[in-house]
Amino acid sequence: KGLVISALDPNSDAAQKGVRPDDILVRAGDREVASADDFASVVEAARKAGRQSVLVGIYRGGRTLFLPLKVSG
Repeated sequence: KGLVISALDPNSDAAQKGVRPDDILVRAGDREVASADDFASVVEAARKAGRQSVLVGIYRGGRTLFLPLKVSG
């Protein structure tokens, strides 16, 4: 369960922090992510709250990695 990452901008914060295609985004903020809409709503809420990043959970190889990713304004 989650959102499979199919492509990344190589210059993005996510790519710089090691997120790769085929990783699975399973959490964003305090919510489970099952769709692109789920992720977008968490990012939008973070922007409105004035936060500069969102903690995401990335599932890869049987483990979940947690990374703070910048949200662009």
